[in-house]
Amino acid sequence: MALDRDAIRDRLRAHYAQHGAIPPLAALAALWGFASKSSAARIVAELIAGGVLAPAPGRRLRPGPAFGGDAPDPPDGAVDRWRAHDPEAPIRSYDVISRILHLARSIEAGVARASAREGINAGELMVLDALYRVGPPHGITPTALRRHLLLSLAGVGKRVDRLTARGLVERVPDARDRRSQLVRLSETGRALLDRAVAAEAREAHVRWAIELSPEERAVMLRVLRRAQQRIDDAEMQG
Repeated sequence: MALDRDAIRDRLRAHYAQHGAIPPLAALAALWGFASKSSAARIVAELIAGGVLAPAPGRRLRPGPAFGGDAPDPPDGAVDRWRAHDPEAPIRSYDVISRILHLARSIEAGVARASAREGINAGELMVLDALYRVGPPHGITPTALRRHLLLSLAGVGKRVDRLTARGLVERVPDARDRRSQLVRLSETGRALLDRAVAAEAREAHVRWAIELSPEERAVMLRVLRRAQQRIDDAEMQG
């Protein structure tokens, strides 16, 4: 027997209360007793239109403003479940780390959307950004670019190859060492980067940082730098 809309929402809220996440479409079909994902997809579209569900990064779903019931955001819900399962768990670190990871995924999804509008992927946009940040003439060796991006040389090479084919970067001789080449941002690449940055400044995944107060920005940068330094020091020691 087909579920009515109230029963559909009740099952969805019960699942979220237990698992802290909205399941993918196939699991929603099973949860609601549908034989196909297409039936579940129609219900999901209705729930999104009604504000019960909302799109989330990575083609996922999250509770919307009309979800109702107890719908904490995912990091807070995860911390609560850890605390209930193991009161001795290192919650003081877990809540911070889960929050940072969740924020990073949201930012990455936003960067991916901005990149896709320009016909490239997020990794390629990061190459253009890295080349710009080194300053004029916006060229560095592949090895230096690898350090900026935390990638293997092979990974850097693949991105540079794709960008070179698009005319967004160019390989030029290194004036200080003719045996090597530099990867340099082209005028076309700079124009694309300018467009992407201007568009991103209006998006939530960047705007939140723009809107920080000077005091908030200083505190956040200090904490993040200290965290990274602690991790780097530990890795060097061992």
